[in-house]
Amino acid sequence: MLMSLIQKRRSTRTFKKEPVEQEKIDILIEAMLRPPSSKECYPWEFIIIDNKDLLKNLSLSKVQGSTFLK
Repeated sequence: MLMSLIQKRRSTRTFKKEPVEQEKIDILIEAMLRPPSSKECYPWEFIIIDNKDLLKNLSLSKVQGSTFLK
């Protein structure tokens, strides 16, 4: 089952203009905070951004590879 999921994964670079429901965002945040970790070491940080102006500015932060943010 895991290999099937891995083989079917895809990247999305085009998005709908409608906002994501808060319930879905909450589920994703909870999933990000629950992975197993050796010795309770969590070496990552997540930043959730829903401000369109900030996303547009971030899309200009790199020469290549960030334009999909806007």
